[in-house]
Amino acid sequence: MVNWKELNTTTELQSWESFFNLQTHKIIFQNYLWGDYKSQFGWKPYRFLKKDQATDETIAQIQTLVKIYSIKIPFLWTFQCAVIWIPGITNEMSKHLDSEFINYIKHKLNIKRIYIRTSIFSQYSNLCSIILRSLNWQRALTPIISGVSMEHNLSDELSVLEKKMSSNWRHNLRRGLNKNISVLKWENPNVAEMMSIYKNMENLKDIDEQFSSNEIEKLLYYFKDSLIIFKALNDKNETIAFRGCIIWGNNGFDFFAAANEEARKIYASHVLLWEILKYCKQNNVSHYDMCGIDPVNGKGVYNFKRGSGASELEYMGEWESSTSTILKLLINWKIGRNSKKSV
Repeated sequence: MVNWKELNTTTELQSWESFFNLQTHKIIFQNYLWGDYKSQFGWKPYRFLKKDQATDETIAQIQTLVKIYSIKIPFLWTFQCAVIWIPGITNEMSKHLDSEFINYIKHKLNIKRIYIRTSIFSQYSNLCSIILRSLNWQRALTPIISGVSMEHNLSDELSVLEKKMSSNWRHNLRRGLNKNISVLKWENPNVAEMMSIYKNMENLKDIDEQFSSNEIEKLLYYFKDSLIIFKALNDKNETIAFRGCIIWGNNGFDFFAAANEEARKIYASHVLLWEILKYCKQNNVSHYDMCGIDPVNGKGVYNFKRGSGASELEYMGEWESSTSTILKLLINWKIGRNSKKSV
């Protein structure tokens, strides 16, 4: 017999971390710190453990982010519902998203109408797809984030990593290295400086806001021990670009990247990525996830990441389940109107 229970963050947090660290594929979005971070933006984290009743052994653990809404349909009725986001699980954990789990959440929240969406950060598997469909999950109608990414295998020697680069990317890297650019690890990142460069880049590329200052500030606070940022300085000692990643176990996740107009002209982004890859390799990171690509709507970023020598990965992507078809359609309609991608 097995059963679900909510994590007691006062007495069981260490066991949550221990189970998380035992996983071969560690995804930061299931780390408790990500739940704490998202709690600053309206989400309430719930962490659930699946226990073997005979041995009290943890079989699975899933972190969810919850928002409760009252939805009013004019001239019909008003109902309460829960929107539940399960960020960054693996194929192995997804097989536990069965009716027992969903009924437990409904009981825990005391809400009948729920909508659940998950993003699965494991390589696409036909078997996993079949299992999810058998558990009454479907591909998300309107995905929020890309189901495709790129990854650097840092177990390769640096010479091999260089050979994997496209000739044009390698050429631009060498041009950048020959420019008067100073690259150093940013020990105490300045949020205002980071935002200034982001704004410059967003205006140049005519793209949506990538991060708010509050989001950056909170990320720096919650992930201060695992967030690594490198910055590029010009000959006036001014910060013109930066790139940052979160290192968890032997995995690195590309997170921040911004360059102003000056940096773009002297290939500072190429130099920064190369320095971060070297740093991660030196610190026993074996896989560096470039965290999403969009060949259609983000062709420039896609070409940059592909040219760097990263290999393309197709994840399982986003799946959804709901106790109400109307609720599912309403939420997908709402997501479709919001162009900002976030996890």
